[in-house]
Amino acid sequence: MLVVDDDASVRKSVQTLLRSAGYTVQSFASGEELLSHDPFEGPCCLVLDVQMPGMSGLDVQHRLAMSGRNVPIIFITALADAQMRAQARQAGATAFLIKPFYAETLFDAVEAALSGAMLGN
Repeated sequence: MLVVDDDASVRKSVQTLLRSAGYTVQSFASGEELLSHDPFEGPCCLVLDVQMPGMSGLDVQHRLAMSGRNVPIIFITALADAQMRAQARQAGATAFLIKPFYAETLFDAVEAALSGAMLGN
């Protein structure tokens, strides 16, 4: 599992939550940091904040697609923007969660991402 969020408290909370469910998690403070480390080995899923300074989550999604990396993405955001959600989903996002979200909602999204399904949110 990979977590990218510029907010350290959100990043740590999501990381701790996923670890409590038994997942191995790496976290990053920005899209640039994620892409510079190239941590995409084996089956994985990306929990990605939409709005970050520098490279946005949508930019990261685009860069991954352009490089041929087909990584399931669960977007998380504080803004309920229908256009942004539609853009992310059209580009293949598995789920789009509005902060704050319930642990079970995240776990359901992760299971869907790892199984190749898309959630209807």
